[in-house]
Amino acid sequence: MSGERMSVADSITGWRESDPIVRKAEKLGIEIPSEWWFGSASTDPDFKVHIRGLELAKLCRLIRDEQMRRRKEWIGLLNESVGALLPIAGWLVALAAVLKDSILALFQK
Repeated sequence: MSGERMSVADSITGWRESDPIVRKAEKLGIEIPSEWWFGSASTDPDFKVHIRGLELAKLCRLIRDEQMRRRKEWIGLLNESVGALLPIAGWLVALAAVLKDSILALFQK
């Protein structure tokens, strides 16, 4: 892919399509393989223009997978937290039911 020539319009269009996706991947900590980049790698290996086609679809899939993994992690943490707090709330309701008469007597005085 890096040996292909592209017009300036194609380069700008490709960059506009791939840049937001690349930024999202970088924010999530996803490493992008160097062979996915389309640009002038023959002159400067660090020069990256954009990602096209199948590689862009693969990157979108990696982003979705990472987002899903993070959501599952948060749901698991919330589930554990609610699971730990629910018995405590149950005990408080039971204690209030048992001590109902004593509590009412305190407020009536």
